[in-house]
Amino acid sequence: METTLFVPHISPESSPPDSSARGLPAPIVKTSLPLPEITYEPFRSVQVRSSDGERFYTVNLADYTCTCPDFLAVHANAPQRDLGRLCKHICWSLKHPRIIPLLSPICLAMVQEGFGIHPGRLDRDNNGNAIYITGQNRQGWLDVFALKRRDGKTYYRFGYNVFEERWAYGRKPKVSESVLNPKQTDVSNLPISVPISSGNKGGTTLGSALTWVGKILLLLAEVIAYIFVAVLGGMLGAGKQHRRRKRW
Repeated sequence: METTLFVPHISPESSPPDSSARGLPAPIVKTSLPLPEITYEPFRSVQVRSSDGERFYTVNLADYTCTCPDFLAVHANAPQRDLGRLCKHICWSLKHPRIIPLLSPICLAMVQEGFGIHPGRLDRDNNGNAIYITGQNRQGWLDVFALKRRDGKTYYRFGYNVFEERWAYGRKPKVSESVLNPKQTDVSNLPISVPISSGNKGGTTLGSALTWVGKILLLLAEVIAYIFVAVLGGMLGAGKQHRRRKRW
């Protein structure tokens, strides 16, 4: 009898659409996508050479840990068997031919890229397909693993800069930018007037915004007036000195 090396444990990336949902995509069942459960003992200690070739790091595929500094700083706090634990050394270790068939399509794309990811979250594209949005780095870049077509099977990596609000190389999946940065609020959907309270401290959101705009414009006007007076005073002073020199 052949010994079972791996125990597949892969949650579905999305639920089948519900016909009673009026065409709306079904919610994602899981907030995280588990990595396969690996029980083969030798995979608890896999030696992976560093990028510069000067050292080796130890990868434990049973617990999904790595001894590299990047894992300790970025990935160690992600839940066990969560995609957020994928540093590049774990990705390289998962390229084993017995493990590849156990990977979900999203995880397979991450492993094939081989760079590791910043821990992120699952969401949906405009077609209702599951996508994975990584966390952003210090430069504002994040990765989106998504399908290119509605009925596609292969996931691809798309880069997006939150600060610059642009896609890398102009390559854009069917994903809304508002999904990538949930902190941004679509002001077109906000009510024009929202009462704060019924007392004397009442006001509106629009009124508060206009108040701040007015203060800024007033400050700019004061600065311009100050500069104008200073320049005019300098010109008048220079004119008086010129006339005095002519009299002498």
